[in-house]
Amino acid sequence: CVTFIHFFFVSENKKTQKDLMDFLGLEKSSFTAWKAGKNTSYKQYIKEIADLGVEIDSLKNKRYNEFERNMHLRKHHLKHVLSEIVPAARLMADFISSQEGNFSKNEIVGKRTHTTLENYAFKLLHNTKKIQGLISALTDEESFNDPEIIDIADFIHDYKERKIDNDDYDLVFRYEPIINDELENNPDFDMSQSPNLTAYIARSSFETIFDNIISNAKQHGFTEEERKDYTVRVLFCNVVVDGTEMLEIRISNNGEKIPVGMATDQIFSWGVGTGTGLGSWQTKNIVEHFGGSIEFIQNDDAADGFYIEYRILLPITD
Repeated sequence: CVTFIHFFFVSENKKTQKDLMDFLGLEKSSFTAWKAGKNTSYKQYIKEIADLGVEIDSLKNKRYNEFERNMHLRKHHLKHVLSEIVPAARLMADFISSQEGNFSKNEIVGKRTHTTLENYAFKLLHNTKKIQGLISALTDEESFNDPEIIDIADFIHDYKERKIDNDDYDLVFRYEPIINDELENNPDFDMSQSPNLTAYIARSSFETIFDNIISNAKQHGFTEEERKDYTVRVLFCNVVVDGTEMLEIRISNNGEKIPVGMATDQIFSWGVGTGTGLGSWQTKNIVEHFGGSIEFIQNDDAADGFYIEYRILLPITD
């Protein structure tokens, strides 16, 4: 075809584009349409390349924002653990110094909790190892461990054994056969009276939920140094939701209310409020990942002063 067209132009001088089109039997409109189509295809190709560049930039920004949030989360977690280790180590150092070398492992260090020197040392060791693990995984990709059926009685026993006691507030676990407002009639969490309470969740994530909520109460709610009655209260109950039995956990405290003007649904937003908001955001993320739900309630009329409450629902089995 190319040779034929070349012959046409060579054989007769001064041939125009129109002559060639007439010779080939092409109409100008069809040629113009073909040219326009080529231009449109090229412009569309350039646009698709540009759009792809925008998508790549958007993905890069999203990945960076996720990385930044994960780094903040891990820094937040490290800060939580250190906030327990530092005062506990100081308490132990002051105690040892006051004894002038005459003390035993059974000496009571925590006056409020009656924790022995040996138990304090054990808890400090556990939390130091915890920091070691957090630092080792500092830049790892964020992921959840596999869920397992957790026996609540065993979990609470282990959690209390590992958590460093302090003289700033009480941590009380209770079981309620039926959730009601007459809390004074319910005993402290008694394993012998409770049913087989379970939760289906990763153990490390379950611990993080308690760490975050308790730390938030301590940091933002327990602000008056002269008060000695601060308490975090954790209530457990099996409930039926839409025909499915689930574990309900109510974690409340008698500290300060949320800041004036802050809506309760903002509690779970990152960067809202007096702190970073990371703890509550992470807690909600964990609960929902494992098939549960969480809500924040502020009861301004609570007679017992427990204004702040988190209500968590978790599946009890796979």
